Amino acid sequence: MLRRDDRREDERSRLQKDLDRACLRALVNVLYRLPLQPLETHHDADLVDAKAQMFCTYFENFLAFLDGNQHPQDPLDRSRDLQALSLGREEPGSSVDLAIRALSNLLSANVDVGLKFSLEIGYHEDLEIRTAFMHVLTDILTQGTEFGTLKDNAIQEKYERLVNLLVDNTEFVLTLCECCPSTEVDELTIALLNIFDSKGKGMLLLKGLIEREVANTESETELLRRNCVATKMLSHFAKSKGSDYLRRTLQEKLARLVASADKLNLELDPTRLDQRLGDPQDQLEENTVQIQYLTKMFIDVITGSGSNVPDSFRQICHTITTCVTERFPEAKFTAVGAFIFLRFFCPAIVAPDSEGLVASIPQKGIRRGLLLIAKIVQNLANNVLFGYKEPYMIPMNQFLTDHIYQVTAFLREISVRPSLF
Repeated sequence: MLRRDDRREDERSRLQKDLDRACLRALVNVLYRLPLQPLETHHDADLVDAKAQMFCTYFENFLAFLDGNQHPQDPLDRSRDLQALSLGREEPGSSVDLAIRALSNLLSANVDVGLKFSLEIGYHEDLEIRTAFMHVLTDILTQGTEFGTLKDNAIQEKYERLVNLLVDNTEFVLTLCECCPSTEVDELTIALLNIFDSKGKGMLLLKGLIEREVANTESETELLRRNCVATKMLSHFAKSKGSDYLRRTLQEKLARLVASADKLNLELDPTRLDQRLGDPQDQLEENTVQIQYLTKMFIDVITGSGSNVPDSFRQICHTITTCVTERFPEAKFTAVGAFIFLRFFCPAIVAPDSEGLVASIPQKGIRRGLLLIAKIVQNLANNVLFGYKEPYMIPMNQFLTDHIYQVTAFLREISVRPSLF
């Protein structure tokens, strides 16, 4: 009988948790862009205070839920939730994640009255509550919540205080980046870079991330190639700061290539050739000539663009070579290649339509050709020959050998510290 009662109690507990999560999901959707509306019986002068009181009530209830006070839970579950919260947001759909999303939507839709109250939570004595609030702040920054309409100077001062707390404590921010789970990397990257850029300290943040990433890298082959905050931020930085440079360098060549797509066949893999187009060996020979010509075209235009490289890019490249030289002296330029080619040029070559360099890719085959061109360019940047993993690319190794000095010279050129800095 006792075991049956225990099973019923466990089932009731499970159902209650499922119900809690369902309610939270509903609240997340209800609160999205929903401004709080006090009763119309309030006079205009009291509306702001009434709205603020409503906000505080809801906000405190959500915080109480996060702290386990409103809905007591099993000690083991609470320990797991708080541990997850301290390291990074729990998996999507969990109670903790839903409560944070609900808080984010509530604050974003009522920032005029909510920010003044909620910023105090950023200094809460409880570590888990402070951590939860940092997730909320990241969410509303990522959503693009407008703060410019806030008229209360005290609110703006508190917001500035919180921002300054981040930009003046780089070591804390770097540690936060190391603990960031993979599902949160994109959001954290955008939020932090925007915050530091707003204070003119974006380069300082990138320098710290590069230094720590190099220090934590075990092998030179992994330099700036892991999927982490440092590499994501370099990609975001390159895209946001280098769009004009990218267009000036690649747009004309890519447009010409795409316009000639119906005349090109760039496949090098014998298993992918169209037998209807003739003898496979003849196709491979002709395709090899075409892809070498086009790849050289891209290499020439990229390596000839040194005078157009933004100073901010040069500063990043200089930082990379300086940091890498201390640990892996022979890999300093390949590490720069991981930034300028892997994070900047090669993605644009593979998908120029996504970067706004061409309107569209008219034929499927040309996208495959662009991918192969990017592979060759990236191997040049890595100073690596093709091997057994892609045997059909081995015939390109002589081409790589012939052009490695050209690419290395470009990487050396753009790694010189600009006088502006």
